[in-house]
Amino acid sequence: MTTLLKFIHLAAIAIWSGGLLVLPYLFWQRRGLAAGTELDRLHRITRLVFVELTSPAAFVAIASGTALIFLQATFVEWFTAKMVFVGIMAMLHVLAGLVLHDLFCPTAASAVPRRSR
Repeated sequence: MTTLLKFIHLAAIAIWSGGLLVLPYLFWQRRGLAAGTELDRLHRITRLVFVELTSPAAFVAIASGTALIFLQATFVEWFTAKMVFVGIMAMLHVLAGLVLHDLFCPTAASAVPRRSR
């Protein structure tokens, strides 16, 4: 049971981190695209990566990791570093969601989100 859970946990982390790595590239492709077919296609692909792949993988990774904590009583020195890394990944995930929302907002004046002054 523990081996299967470890496999699920590692696979979910791989998908989650892969999604977080590819999303900035997809965001970068948004610049310079005007409203039209190409923009709609990029928006669908980006939402697929974030909503249907990366977000469920994040949930499964955190849930399976939590279960592994209790199954193995994993409280060693590297565990704190791993929890910091997971926290950073979670913050990057939220940031990616906010960028995705702002980047493809139909009322945006440009393809680059701007800070309010």
